[in-house]
Amino acid sequence: MNKSIFGKVYNFKLEVNNFNWSIDNEVYSFWTHSIIDATSMSSNINSLKSSIINRDIDAIVYDKKNKKLFIYKSFFSKSPIYYHSTGDSFIWSDSLPQIKSFCKNDLEINKQALSLFFSLTYIPPPYTIYEGINKLPNNHVLILDCTELSLSVDELSDNTVSVDKNISFLEAKKQTFEKVMHSVENLNKNNFGSLLSGGVDSAVISYCFSKVSNNPIKTLSLGFENNKYDESEAAKTVAKSINSEHYAIYLNKEETINQLDYILNLVAEPFADSSLLPSYIIAKEAKKHVSGVLTGDGGDEVFGGYNKYYIGKLNNMYTKFIPSKIHDFLLNKSELFLKKKKDVSGLTFKANKAISSFSYKNDFYYNVISLGFKQKDLEVLFNNAYNIGDTVFDFYKNGMPKVSTIHDFRKVDYKISLQGDMISKVYHANKAVGLDYHSPFMNKDLWFFANSLPENFLMKGWNKKYILKEAFKEYFPKNHFNLPKKGFGIPVGDWLRNELKEELLTFIAIDFLEAQAIFHIAKIQEIVENHISGKVDNSFKVWTFYCFQKWYLNNFE
Repeated sequence: MNKSIFGKVYNFKLEVNNFNWSIDNEVYSFWTHSIIDATSMSSNINSLKSSIINRDIDAIVYDKKNKKLFIYKSFFSKSPIYYHSTGDSFIWSDSLPQIKSFCKNDLEINKQALSLFFSLTYIPPPYTIYEGINKLPNNHVLILDCTELSLSVDELSDNTVSVDKNISFLEAKKQTFEKVMHSVENLNKNNFGSLLSGGVDSAVISYCFSKVSNNPIKTLSLGFENNKYDESEAAKTVAKSINSEHYAIYLNKEETINQLDYILNLVAEPFADSSLLPSYIIAKEAKKHVSGVLTGDGGDEVFGGYNKYYIGKLNNMYTKFIPSKIHDFLLNKSELFLKKKKDVSGLTFKANKAISSFSYKNDFYYNVISLGFKQKDLEVLFNNAYNIGDTVFDFYKNGMPKVSTIHDFRKVDYKISLQGDMISKVYHANKAVGLDYHSPFMNKDLWFFANSLPENFLMKGWNKKYILKEAFKEYFPKNHFNLPKKGFGIPVGDWLRNELKEELLTFIAIDFLEAQAIFHIAKIQEIVENHISGKVDNSFKVWTFYCFQKWYLNNFE
């Protein structure tokens, strides 16, 4: 039987190589930026592999002697690797459509990925929306036996937490400053600017960039018509304090909606994080001024900056004093009295999210990160053919049986939201316009340094990212780091009631849903109609459904 191996190595700046080889060809090592003839190194293949791991780079190596292919993904790898394996072929690429083209028309929806998407609003590795196509997780190596075409996927660095109990806060604060500054200094920043949201992370990165640059840097911010989301004034304050050449860009609702089809198709599988829209808009505008940007992405995961990290403390206190039967009663009442009618993530939203996330089992954090549909919602959302019960997060729970501390939450976020959402969103938005980028917080040394810190250095009381703020606060206007975080949100809930309403209604038409045969028809119609009428604000749920239907029409109709 003939066996074939096909792969594509793609670097952000250029396509390195397309190749189609037989298993007896010369030994080559396909690195991120170049191709190295490794024939002379084949007798020392172990040294080569060790070097890749120690340098923490993406690399692809073919071991001629043992006829094995190694595909390495670094700890914070930007580019995805998709792969598909059958009995007589193995295919990989950074492009999901390219993998699809090899699979003909026999692809089916992966039920696990479907539930993950409707729960999280994105699909984390190792899954893709297609059965039989996988994503290689970061910090892993795929090993292919090119003779048998059998494969294994192994973790590279042991992502464990080993807290240094002897480190003082002052020493940790000093190292935080030095390590963040060093991460920025070591990057190639030729004709780069810095994205500036006004928040802590982008402000810190922009400050560090300004200090290691010989000339005033360029900063760019995105403003919104809706003050609820707008941080442009805070960004201008930071730009003034670091003396940057600042460009304020404003999102136009009509123009964004007109580009909606194109933007939602960038990821090539269902993706419903609405911040993909402004990420693309600012990347497109930034390209007019610079060839690349530094971003503050990853700062929340590294230094513990999310509001959801509060939930661990709240869950422990809540379950300690509130019996489970009373919780069930409060949960039922909260659904009645804490219903939202407007697309506003205010106190009502936060209270409802907290109560619905509390759990007397060990799964409350998975409830917290489920921005779309909770477990109980999923069980009635799909018809029997697509309902997988309560096994949605089993793959991740098996690797982390206990999730209760801030360091645990960070590890879950690294495996799920950082790779499935943040890295994917930034990669596809910037790649679409040819904008290079670096995220200095996504640095392996920084991550493991944070792993070594006592948790009260990351969150002191209710003060998130405490050590990062303390390390840099003297370089910014007083109380700047205490400003409320507005995020990168878009009022999609309002759009679904207005500009997108007619299209949304076609997605719940009985004929369409019956032919699709995925959803419980009455339930999804109720969720959508309640949102459109203003009876209940179902922004996250309906936007997730809308994005899925857009993807489905592009790929299955």
